[in-house]
Amino acid sequence: MRNRRNQPLAVIMLVGMLVWSFMIAAVEVDAAVNPIELGRSSNIFGVLQTNQNQVVASDALHMVAFLHQQDVTIWGGGSTDNSKLRYDLSIDSGNIFSHDIGSLNTSFRYRNAYPNLSLSNGPGNINPFNSKLVWAASTNSSFPFDPNLPVTWVGHVTGASELTTTSPPSSTEIYRFDAELTTIASSLCNGKQGEFWYTEFQGSGISSTDSVVIYRGTYNASTTDIDWVSHHSVSPAYNTAVDATKHYLSPNIAFSPAGTTGWAAWLGDLAGGQDGTLNPILMKSTDGGATWGRPVEVDFSTIVYEGSQATLTDFLKHRNLLFSSGIATSTYEADLTVDANGAPHFVMVVGNVRTGRLGKSYEIFESQEKVLLDVTTNDGGATWIAKEIAEIRTLKGEFGTMDSNGNLISQYNYSQVSRSEDGMRIFYSWVDSDTIDYGGINSAPNLFIAGLRISDGVMAAPKNITGGDPRWDGKALYPTMAPTVLTSGTSYTLPVVSAEMVYNDQWQPTRYWYFGNDAVISESDFCTGDGCNAKKNLLLMIVPVINATNNK
Repeated sequence: MRNRRNQPLAVIMLVGMLVWSFMIAAVEVDAAVNPIELGRSSNIFGVLQTNQNQVVASDALHMVAFLHQQDVTIWGGGSTDNSKLRYDLSIDSGNIFSHDIGSLNTSFRYRNAYPNLSLSNGPGNINPFNSKLVWAASTNSSFPFDPNLPVTWVGHVTGASELTTTSPPSSTEIYRFDAELTTIASSLCNGKQGEFWYTEFQGSGISSTDSVVIYRGTYNASTTDIDWVSHHSVSPAYNTAVDATKHYLSPNIAFSPAGTTGWAAWLGDLAGGQDGTLNPILMKSTDGGATWGRPVEVDFSTIVYEGSQATLTDFLKHRNLLFSSGIATSTYEADLTVDANGAPHFVMVVGNVRTGRLGKSYEIFESQEKVLLDVTTNDGGATWIAKEIAEIRTLKGEFGTMDSNGNLISQYNYSQVSRSEDGMRIFYSWVDSDTIDYGGINSAPNLFIAGLRISDGVMAAPKNITGGDPRWDGKALYPTMAPTVLTSGTSYTLPVVSAEMVYNDQWQPTRYWYFGNDAVISESDFCTGDGCNAKKNLLLMIVPVINATNNK
C-alpha cells in the first residue's frame, strides 16, 4: 500500500479506467443475446419449481417444446381459467416456434398447477407429428382461486397430446389419484422405452408429509395414452432433534439413457447424519425402476471434494476463516440427471450453515462462501464426490410487486442440470448477480452455463450468457432447462426458457423467452490449462447492477 500511495493520482486513475474497461469488454464477449419470444401465462407462479420439468427437446425430431399455463387476457375466461395448459413448439431445433398451442385440459375438472412435460417417441421415428407429448400437473380444488386461502391439493392430471403447430391439439386428460394424499408432481422424465416417471412428497391436502412417492407410467398403444400407477413410496426416519420438524425439499427422479439405472433424490436431514443441515438424499434402482434401494444421506463433512480447495470445509472457510462455520448445508432447491455410466448428478448450491446459541439452523449464511456443486459418484454410491462447478456470489433475490399481504416472489440460484442424449456430457445452468462483493442480494440475476465431459472429467468453464446485454443483463428469472440438450456435431444447445413479468407484477401476465440459441457449449469449451482458467476467472465481473424487474 505504501508504494501505491507514492504513485501519481492520474496514473492510478488511468490504470483503474483501463481495468474497468477490460472488465466491461470481457462481459460483452457473451453479450448481444437474441432470445425467441414464446407464449404467455396470466401470472408467473407456474414456473417457480427447479424440479419441475417443463421443457423437452429431441435430437431425432429436431424438436423443442415448453408447457405453461395460459394467459386469460389473450384466451379469455375468468381467473380460474388461467391454469389451463398450452405449449410452444419448435420442429427446427429451436429457431422458429408456434405459440400457445392448446388447451390440453379442456374438461378442466380441477385447477392445474406446476405442469411437467416429457416425450413419447417410438424407436427410429424422426417425424415429430408421429410422437406424443406426455404431460402431468398437480391439481387443486380452489374454485375460484383465492390467494389468501390455503390451496387444497386433490390428485394429479395427466395426458398425452399430439404434436401440432395449430390449435387445438388432440390430447387425453385423465384426473388421477384424487383419493390419495398428493401435493406437487415433480420431475417428469423418461425411463426405459415407453416408460415414464415422476415423484412428489405425500401430502395432507394442505402441505406435504415426509413420504416420497414415485409414480410410474406405461404407454398404452390401444388408447395412445399413458397408464399411471403409484409405484413405490418410502418413509425414512428424519432427524427432529434440532427443531422438532422433519426437513425435506425438492424431490427429483431421473434415469440413465438406457433407462436401466434410476435415481430418486431430495434434500433433507435423516436421522443419524449431520443434524441441522440440508443434505443430499439419494435412492437407487438398478432394474429400470422396478425396485428401489434404501435412501442414503450424503455427508458433506466427509465427501470427496473436487474443486479449488482441498476439502469442501476449506472452500467454505477460505475467505472468512474466522467467521465461517465451515459446516455445509444446501439451499432449498436442486435438480437431477443420470449419465451414461448410471451415475447421478444432483446439483445444488451449498454454503455455510447459520449457527447460534441453539446450534445449526438449516439456513445458509448468505454473506459467506457458497458454491454450485454436482454431487455424484464413480462407484455406484460407495463413495460420494462433490464437483465444484462455480463459486456463487449471491443467493436470494425478490421480485415483482408487493401483494395485499406484502409478499414478493423469491428466486434463489435456480440450479438446473441436463445431459446429452447419450449421457456422455453433463450441462449446468444457474443464476447469479454480478456484484463487487460476496453475499450481496441476487437482485440482478444473469444466466450462467457450464459443462462436464464424462469420459475424462474435463469441465467446460462457466459462461455468463446474459451479462452485458443491454436488454437482458440482470433479468434472468426462473430459467428452466430441458432434461436433455440438442446436439449438432460438436455443438450443444442448452434448451433454456426464462420468464419475464410484463408489468413487474407476479399476478399479472408473464411472457417466456427461449435462450437455447444463446446458451451454447462447444466441444472446444471442454479444456484444461491457462486459457481455460482465464475464461473461468472472467465468470463474474465487476459491473453496475440493475434490478431484474424495475431497472434500478
